[in-house]
Amino acid sequence: MPNTKEQPASAQTVAWSAGSPPVVAASSDDEIDLVELGFGIWRQRRLIVGITLLCLALATAFALLRPKQYEYSAAIQLGSIADAQGQLQPVINPDSALTLLNKVVLPKVIDEFSKAHGVEPQDLKVEATLAGSIVLAGKASLARGADVSAIENAAADQLAKLSSSQLQSRLSVLKQQLAIANGELQILQGASQVAAGSAAKRDGALQFLNQSKILTQKTLISTLEGQIQSAQPTHLLSSPVRSPEPVGASRAVIVVLGGILGVFLSLFVALMGGYFNAIRQRLLSPVLAD
Repeated sequence: MPNTKEQPASAQTVAWSAGSPPVVAASSDDEIDLVELGFGIWRQRRLIVGITLLCLALATAFALLRPKQYEYSAAIQLGSIADAQGQLQPVINPDSALTLLNKVVLPKVIDEFSKAHGVEPQDLKVEATLAGSIVLAGKASLARGADVSAIENAAADQLAKLSSSQLQSRLSVLKQQLAIANGELQILQGASQVAAGSAAKRDGALQFLNQSKILTQKTLISTLEGQIQSAQPTHLLSSPVRSPEPVGASRAVIVVLGGILGVFLSLFVALMGGYFNAIRQRLLSPVLAD
């Protein structure tokens, strides 16, 4: 009578049948038999090729039907005004303007535009970044390019209105200072003329002091006038422009990625089929032994 001693539960064999999934076998040392695994995958080559071709077909269809995406970008120049040293300073902090655009202005403009034109908001994505000036950039197909450009123009106008109040506030302060400086200059010039016809005319030091004060006041007035003239409001530096070439993954890349995904997916399906087949055989083996 042949020896029918049972193997330990930890020891498994590799079971192959024609057309069956590969069964990953483990020895008592839990080592995978790579040769048997390779043969099992080979027997499932039709399944692997079929899934891979299906993924390739789906990736190709997606690549062909997906509209080409272009980038539409516009640049915004923040309002500025010169300081006392003649250096131009932005009216609004660039980081604050960036946050204002991304958190308040753009969401509001996109929401209003989508409601007015019946467009889904997710099709109108525009983001502001800081690169010297503030850049508004949005990706869209040729059909949506005009919509994205309109949103960028509207966002620039909104930011210009919001920063205009700060610029006007600074100009108002400078004009008040200029009026005071002009009044003080008139007083100094009047005092100098009076002193010129009196005994003080013979006092050279006093005359020099008066002329020095007048010169200082004229310099202050010139500085204030220069600051006022240097004021520039926030404006659109360059209108929205479409990128010359499409952006994002090309069709070839999408097809290649689809093929790679198909290979991994088919191998996973084949191995999982073998794994479940091994579990089923293990569960049925006590029944067959009885």
